[in-house]
Amino acid sequence: MMDQQLDSFRRETRAWLEENCPPEMRQPVRDEEDVYWGGLNASFKNDAQNAWFEACLDHGYILPDSLTEYGGAVLTTDPGIAEIVRSLRSHGKGRHKYDNVRIGYNSRLDTLQAAI
Repeated sequence: MMDQQLDSFRRETRAWLEENCPPEMRQPVRDEEDVYWGGLNASFKNDAQNAWFEACLDHGYILPDSLTEYGGAVLTTDPGIAEIVRSLRSHGKGRHKYDNVRIGYNSRLDTLQAAI
């Protein structure tokens, strides 16, 4: 059952990427200008970068929505949000090994546990 769901997710994702990702955005990142970090004074390098960001946003790949149907992936351009999400997924860990700054979790469930 899980393999079928994973295969379905992969097919849907590949089809969506093929339909929505501009050809200019399918190249490896060469430098900082190839990355859109967001922020108050952010600007897009070109129309393709803007179109790709908007497509991801519309599809829910960028906060505030997350892919909870497929396990809760989070994509964001905000370094502060990224730090909080990394902390939450690691038992609330702060910047140092034994620095727990919030209640977090890291559930590595096998298939049977997840089904219950």
